Formats: sequence, structure tokens, C-alpha cells
Amino acid sequence: MSASGAVLLEESTKTSVAQDGVWQRLASFLPALLGVFGGWVALLSAGTPPSAVLAYSLYFGGAVVLPGMLLYRGVAGFSDSLLADVAWGAVTGLMLELVGWAVFTALGVNRYLWLWPTLVVLTFLLVPSLRSLWRRPYRSGRTSGVVAWATSLSSLLGFVYLAATYYRINRLPPSGGAYFVDLPWHLGVAFEATRSVALTIPEASAEGFLPYHWFADAHFAAASLISGVDLPTVVVRTGLFPLVFVMVATTACLAVKITRRPGVGALAAVLVVATTSGAEYWVRLYKMRVLFPESPTAIYAVGISCLVMAVLVDLSGRKSLSRPRLALFVVALFAAVGSKPSVLLVLGPAVGLVLGLELVRRRRLNRPLMWALALMVVAVVVSIPLFASPNGSTIRLSLRQVVAWRGIVGTPLVVLVLTALVKGYLPALTAAFALCSRRLRSDPAAQMLGAATLVGFVEAWAIDHPGLSQLFFWTTALPFAEILSAWGLAVALDAVVARRRKVLAFAGVSGAILLVSMVSVRAVTGRTSGVLLGWIALAGAVLVIMLVGHLLRIPFRGRILMAALGSIAVSIPANLIILPSQPGPGKSNPHLLAQSQAAQWIVKNTPVGDELATNSHCLSRTQPHCDARSFWLSGFGGRRVLLGGYGVSPAALSLAYPAWQQPYHNQDLYRLNDGAFKAPNVKALQRLYDHYDVRWLVGDSYAGPVSPLLNGLADREYANKWIRVYELDPPLVNSLSTSLNRAHARSRPA
Repeated sequence: MSASGAVLLEESTKTSVAQDGVWQRLASFLPALLGVFGGWVALLSAGTPPSAVLAYSLYFGGAVVLPGMLLYRGVAGFSDSLLADVAWGAVTGLMLELVGWAVFTALGVNRYLWLWPTLVVLTFLLVPSLRSLWRRPYRSGRTSGVVAWATSLSSLLGFVYLAATYYRINRLPPSGGAYFVDLPWHLGVAFEATRSVALTIPEASAEGFLPYHWFADAHFAAASLISGVDLPTVVVRTGLFPLVFVMVATTACLAVKITRRPGVGALAAVLVVATTSGAEYWVRLYKMRVLFPESPTAIYAVGISCLVMAVLVDLSGRKSLSRPRLALFVVALFAAVGSKPSVLLVLGPAVGLVLGLELVRRRRLNRPLMWALALMVVAVVVSIPLFASPNGSTIRLSLRQVVAWRGIVGTPLVVLVLTALVKGYLPALTAAFALCSRRLRSDPAAQMLGAATLVGFVEAWAIDHPGLSQLFFWTTALPFAEILSAWGLAVALDAVVARRRKVLAFAGVSGAILLVSMVSVRAVTGRTSGVLLGWIALAGAVLVIMLVGHLLRIPFRGRILMAALGSIAVSIPANLIILPSQPGPGKSNPHLLAQSQAAQWIVKNTPVGDELATNSHCLSRTQPHCDARSFWLSGFGGRRVLLGGYGVSPAALSLAYPAWQQPYHNQDLYRLNDGAFKAPNVKALQRLYDHYDVRWLVGDSYAGPVSPLLNGLADREYANKWIRVYELDPPLVNSLSTSLNRAHARSRPA
């Protein structure tokens, strides 16, 4: 061969290799594209405006992920993959966003909040020493294909499930459909976060300061301010999808970081979006899950809790932290309390357990871990009074969680408890089973995961709360229990790793058996309990799986864990398959539609800082011991309400259960407020205006009587069949008050 021919062959080979590299790079982005486009389709199918979908996507990518990823790289260095950079960067970006929101809102210029992420990005672009953080070093670690696809598909499953269930019922306003009771409450808190940093209780501003973990709601407020998407659309639609991705990605990346096994990360990504943390064979038993759209605070907190756990795992292995990473850890601790106090109330005792175990077994203490525990205690002591209200919680065995709201007649309590454990707490059992392995039992990271699992499980059963909020201790521990369980399955299958095809066949057959049995029993039982039938179906499925595993020579521990984790993994497809046979959203309620329309008028026509008063306190008509959780006015109306739905205020939660059915504790204020609608007079209106800064009265004739005398005492600005909106006019009230005083003066004897 001639020299020129050899050169041409070499050049063509280089070109071919380069082209193959380009195609491989493009193919590596397919999972991300699938997740993004799938999320768009799910949102659009739920009636979300296309402009809102596009604007919110640009916001989250450009104002949260990008600045957060650059900052995380600057603080902690590059992660082992681009997916990990994105996941941890998104968490850092959410915390960074809160700093900007607090500063801009305190200064009264949060309409320019978009400048905050812009300044951060420009800093990394213009400072020469920071420009290297824009691009990962060559051969610095690539995202595993199985982890990338599992993260994408699991996120997509979560998107589809939300669109088909939660969004199907909770429609965009104006709507006459009923909403989950907490949704308008969170919307009201998000509106409050657009007005001030120290939040006031928006649905009952007379109660003052809001002692609640509202960081997720502040995130929604910041998202609306930056993206331009209206706040109801953010809270009711677009806000949850990116948080679901962060939840899945951080769980998967934490699993890979701890175990160095991509398969464990992939399985953890699937398990974390399950509709319940167990076998989904029973309908009316309460669900415990991480993907809990009814609590955006719980979903928001997952990424932060995984970031904290990642640091704790390093410290348990006696790795040192750089000063920047230590600072990030401290910020994450305070962010954890402001997001969900249960995070540190689970992880703190877990660290204590690990330290105690080490002291007993090795007669020494892990000093870095001790300092971490001290920092966690400080964060809890300082932050809990600001972000949590323990009122209503008691230390006692929590058996009310066994059944969703009402008992199943004729079923013994012991059977219900056992069923609840299998449906909602299965990862606790599988995590304990995984720790039976000597390899995991002696691993510091596995000990940390196991300790968090144990603490979350015990706290969920030992603490009782009127609203069953103690269950968030368990959902906080769930990602760690699922990572440990997936790790245990991987270790159990190590002995047959050479027979990969048989293992994959066993996994596929197990999933199919569980899916068919789960769908069958759900189709037969519908919305009834079916306790016995569920147990028969589960036992039959497990028996067949054990037999198939025996024929394929799968180890016993691997068979048990495959059956247990498989029952969790197939819960979402099982629910989606059975969904068409389930009852859909109810018919439009004319009264709820009237409320929604009035709320939209209030948002468009009243100043953001104005205070309202209303006679609408309860979900039905206002009467003794009614459910005082009417949040439509502070939520969809977006304004502070002097005394709206007072049922979940700190004062109410300190009363007997159920707290929201107790009379309001300040009866003088209650009579003044409702008297302005039943029997209005100039003196009462003047007091509301002067002492309580009330500027608008919103009367609901369905909730209670609205006197026609208001037409002469205030300016009626809006009316529909049930709702009347009056503006308190100071000149009118003052003139009436002056006339009344003169009349009283003339009537006095000389």
C-alpha cells in the first residue's frame, strides 16, 4: 500500500471514529429528550396552556438547574456523571433561588427576581477562573445508560400518573370541581410569599405569623415571578413535574454514589415513584409513598434530604469535607427544616444510632459525624420554631393510619395492621432483610440507610397527629429504605451474575405475574376493601415467583427481594391500567364555580396587599362544628383573609381532634367578622377598617346570610349568584359614622 493510501485510510478511520463519537453523544441525550417531551405531552393533556409549559421549562432549566449546577461544581467539584451534576445542581439551584427570593422580596423588588439567576450565570461566564466549570473535563465520568433511561422512564411514569389521577380531579381555575383540601391552602401560602418574607397565615391573618415549612410554596412564588406563569397554573399544574424529576434523579444518583452499581440506581429510580411503598392489592388502606402530590412540600424536600444523606454517607466513611462543601451542607440542613422538618427529625436520630453502634462495636467515635450531628441539632433548635407547629401531635401508637379515614367492618385489627405493613411499609421489611447480608451489615453507608429506615418507621407508628402528618416521617425515610433494598437485591444476585439472561428473565416473569394478579384483584374489588382476596392474590403470585426462581436456580434471598420489590415497582402501571374503570371527577358544582369566578375577579381587580374579610369559613355551610378548612379565597383569590378557614391554624391544632371542627378560639373577633355580613353597622365596619386593615368584604350567601344593608354601607363591586364583593369606602364609612354621631348628639337631653 502506498504512503498516500495509508494516510487516506488513517484519516477516514479517524473521521469514522469521530462520527461514531458524535452519534454516541447525541444518543446519550435521548433519555433526557424523552423525559422532557413526555412531560410536555402529559401537561398539555391535562389542559395546561402551551405557553405556560414552554415558559416554565425555560425557567427551570435556565434559572434553577443551570446556576445551581455551576455553583455546585464550584463548591463540590464535578460529580461522577453529568446526570449527577444536573441532579445535585437542581437541588443547589432551588436553595439558591430561595436566597434571591428572600432578598428581592424583602427589598420590595421581587418583580425583578429574574435578575438573580442572570447575575449568577453571568458571574460564571465573565470570571475567567470560573469558566472551566461550564464543561466537564474529558473522560471525567459518563452517565450510565441504564441509570439515564431508568431516570427518564421513571420520571415519565410519574408525570403520566399525576396527569391521569391528581390533575384529572384538580382542574385549572375557574373550575366548579372540588380540589384536594390542601391545594388551595398551599396556593394561598404561595401568594403570601409574593408579598413578604416573614409569612402571615393567609387564610386567617388575625392569627399572625405562619409557623410552617413553606419553602416549597416560596419556590412556587419565585417560579411565577421569574417565568411569568400565573401562580394558580404553577401550583395546580407545572410546578410539580420538575420536582418529580429532581426526586427521581437525586434518589438514583445517591444510590449510584453509595453502591457504585448502576443497576441499584436504576431500580431505586423506579421504586421511588411507586404509588405506594408496598403491594398495591388493597384500596382503602392508607397509601405511603414518596410521589405524594397532595403534599408538594414532601416532594420538594426529597432532593435536599438526598443531598444531606450524600454528605452523611461520606462522613460515615470518615471522608473530610472542604470548607465550601461544609458550607453547602449547613445551608442544606436549614433548607431541610424549612422544606420538611421530618427530614432532620429522621436523619438526626439516624446519625445518633450509627454513632452509638460504632461506639459499642469498635469503642471509638466518628468525630466528623459527631460534628455533623451537632450541626443538625443546632439547625433543628433554631429552625423548628419558625417552620413547624407541633400542636396536636401526641406520643402514642398510631393505629388510625391502618385504615383510610374509616374502619373496614368485620376485619380483625391484627389483620389490618399486618396488611398495612405489607401495603405501606414493605421497604422497611426488605431493608431489614437486606441487612442480613454480612457485606451490607458491616458497610457504614448501609448502616446509615438502615438507621434512617428504622427511625422513620418507628416515628410513623409512635407519633399520632390529627391529620396523620406523622406519616411523613416514613415517606422521608422511604428513598433510603428503597436504595438499601435495591442494594440488597443486587448483592443477593451477585452469585448468579454470570447468568444474566436468567436473572433478567426471572425479573420479567416476576413483574408480569405481579402485574396480572394486582390488576385482577383491583378489577374485582373496585373501590371496596377486599382484604382476604388481596391476600389470596398476593400469596398466589409470590408462590409462583418462588417456584420460577427455584427452577432458574435463583438464591432464596434474591427471590424474596425480587417478589417484594417487584410488587412495589408494578404499582404505577397497575393503577394506570385499572384507571378507566375507576370513577372520574365529579360534576361541576355551581357554588364552587361561583367561588372560583369571584376569586379570579379579586386577583385581577384588587391590590396584592389588601386584606379581605369573609363569612365563608367551612367547606359546607357555616354551622357549629363544620369543617373550617375553606381556603378558596386566600388560595384562588390570592389575598390575605382576616378570618377565613381557621381550622388548621396553630390555635385550632392545639384543640381536641378533629381540630378543624372546633369553634374559633377568639369568639369576639368571630362575632365582629361574621356580624359584618349578618347585621352590618357603621361601627363594626369602621373597626374592621381601622384596626384590622380590612379593605374588602366577600360575602357568600351559600355559607351564611349576607344582609342587603351592606349595599348602603359599602360599594358593591362584583356579584354572581352566591358571591358578593364589597369595597370598604373610607369616605362613605366616615360620613355615615359622622352622621350617626350627630344623631346621637342631638338625641341627648340638654
